[in-house]
Amino acid sequence: MDKAKVAIIGFGKMGVLHGALVNATGLGEVVAIVDKDRRLLKALNELFRNKVRVTDNIEELRDIGVDVVFITTPIPSHYSIAMEVLKLNAKGLFIEKTLTDSTDKSNKLLNTIGNGVIGVVGFQKRFIPTFRKLKDLIQNVSLNEIRSIRAYAYSEDFLGVRGAPGLLGPRGGVLRDLGSHAVDLLLWLLNAKDASIINMGIVRTEDAPCGEVQINALINGVDATISTSWCKEGFRVPEVGISVITDREEVFVNDYEIVIRRDNTVEKTYEAQLEEPVRYLLGAPEYYREDEAFLMSVVAGNTALDCASFRDGVLVDWFIDEALRVYNAHTSGR
Repeated sequence: MDKAKVAIIGFGKMGVLHGALVNATGLGEVVAIVDKDRRLLKALNELFRNKVRVTDNIEELRDIGVDVVFITTPIPSHYSIAMEVLKLNAKGLFIEKTLTDSTDKSNKLLNTIGNGVIGVVGFQKRFIPTFRKLKDLIQNVSLNEIRSIRAYAYSEDFLGVRGAPGLLGPRGGVLRDLGSHAVDLLLWLLNAKDASIINMGIVRTEDAPCGEVQINALINGVDATISTSWCKEGFRVPEVGISVITDREEVFVNDYEIVIRRDNTVEKTYEAQLEEPVRYLLGAPEYYREDEAFLMSVVAGNTALDCASFRDGVLVDWFIDEALRVYNAHTSGR
């Protein structure tokens, strides 16, 4: 296969982003767009003038014979749409994070996908050079040397909103919407084989007045803390950060830099110094790298090793569901 025929389901912000990047890689071509908004479909039909199939019916993708499908709809719809798409015999399925809104649904999806289908979840933070460098550093350290690891995922999207927006909500709220990036990174960095939730709670501080979700866990025996909030002052752009503390040093990494503190020295490396350019910039470079890696794997017929697999997505959903279970058990006992 020289170039994959791609369909985008859900043509909102993320659908537009992935659609543009697919075409920019040269590895795929968007041949179909599926959405339920009739006004949007009318506008897209006028824009593409039959060069792209525009429809509200997933079944029409069968006639086109698409190779790859991107699902970029709201999380609660992922499972039902994905189960329909798997009937089309496409070679690749990309689902924006999280895989679904429950461990049970994610497991069913994992068990349904065929061996010849490459399934990927959109945890693009793995493709930021600073986090890739941190993974290299951690692989050279024994887990016994790691005293603790701390991660955060913050934004100030709801800063100043009166009252507290539902931080957890019926489907996980900020934990699934934003905190899942930090969860995935920790599980990926530590090659998680075993994880358990110790505690989860909500704290309120001056710089996070609507609240901050905090999870205490053990991942491969390592003491891990994850904090997430969408009303954290100072994070106009959403950001993930991780601190790894060992007996010898502390390594702090976020989307932009690596800071290593050792004895009385501080060593900084910025993302731009790690030299991982992209051919086309839209959104953030990691989105291009992720889509390119996924499409390369589909075209070549190989496993997308650098991407988050459906199995990885199941583990993230389990971690979130287990944290919510522990939280609900704790609060109901008050």
